[in-house]
Amino acid sequence: MTIQLGSYIEFGRIDNTTRNSVVGGLKLRGKKRLVALRLSGNCSDLLAGKTIEFCPLTNPVEVNGQLPMLGDPQIGPTGTMSADGGGIRLEWFGQNGRTLVELPSVQLKRPSHVSHADTATIDSNNDPVFHAVLPRPGVVGGPAGMLRAMSDEQLVHTREKPNGEFNEALFGRMDDWQEITSGLGEIPISSLVRPSIVEGGLHRHSDVDVTSALRDVLAQLARIGISLEICAHFQPRQSYRYVTEVILSETIHPKVIEMGFVCYYLTLDQCDQCDLP
Repeated sequence: MTIQLGSYIEFGRIDNTTRNSVVGGLKLRGKKRLVALRLSGNCSDLLAGKTIEFCPLTNPVEVNGQLPMLGDPQIGPTGTMSADGGGIRLEWFGQNGRTLVELPSVQLKRPSHVSHADTATIDSNNDPVFHAVLPRPGVVGGPAGMLRAMSDEQLVHTREKPNGEFNEALFGRMDDWQEITSGLGEIPISSLVRPSIVEGGLHRHSDVDVTSALRDVLAQLARIGISLEICAHFQPRQSYRYVTEVILSETIHPKVIEMGFVCYYLTLDQCDQCDLP
């Protein structure tokens, strides 16, 4: 099933100025805040290597039914991300599966003085009840340790709504943290994801096959809320090895998936060319 968002788009921004990364945001009818994009991949045509803002030039078609509940931020690998002939096509494979924005007639413009980092923080104002930006599992001993590393202050401040009222719904969800951080009940990520190329046979496949297999496995990971942020120096084969050797060796608690959190893995910690902080 494909989620079609074209009829809901009011405006958006796409930034591919950093290789292997497409970030941005979409303003959808019926949503007060931008839906953030933190995708792995690249754009083509007019969007390649650029920051572009766009908005439809035609009146939106009336849509029957409600906008589907979307993971926010949207993660996963890119499909076709292009703009030509006056239109735009954005395709990715995220938490909701294949997602598509097709607009036949749009206005495109290049914003001034906007960096990739500025666009990448578009989701910073979203409510933490819906997602959490978490450090790479393994840094402090796997998913359980990762969640324990969040301070009490970070958790407590999310128990209040912006108007200062007690957020009972969120507090109820916070009760699940004790189970999640106990380290009990975790399951292997490899039991939820099936890579199409076994690591030992990677050398027997063409670059095209490896790129396709990488997109497939990243799409599977996105469905369970796991994102691989690929640095500008990594090639598809390196990224695929990272998935099979690092991510698929980890575990995850089912409630992390159920609650819609996003776990980020970063290739930069294994890249000799990246400057680590």
